[in-house]
Amino acid sequence: MQLVSSNPNQRNWRGIFIASLVILAVLALIVTSVVVLTPPDQGPRVKAARIKLADVVGHELMPLRFNGSWISGDELIFRDEWNNIVVLNAANLTSRVIMPNQTYVSCT
Repeated sequence: MQLVSSNPNQRNWRGIFIASLVILAVLALIVTSVVVLTPPDQGPRVKAARIKLADVVGHELMPLRFNGSWISGDELIFRDEWNNIVVLNAANLTSRVIMPNQTYVSCT
């Protein structure tokens, strides 16, 4: 008894149709599970206002520059946030105002 059909050009169309239906069903199940199990979109992670090109070009986002110099082995002279000229002793972390901001503004 032979397992091959007598006509080699004849195909088992019913078997091909059933196999293609099974493949389509498996693909449909995969697509359905991906759609169902995908978590919803959380939206953007950044909730604040976004940076615009005008902010960068317009110098709105310029970093504050540190303008200090060492005047001795453990002393640093700089301008603080109120524009006072201050000497910081790095050894004991004390600072003293050398010239207040009113004097500095009136000189310039």
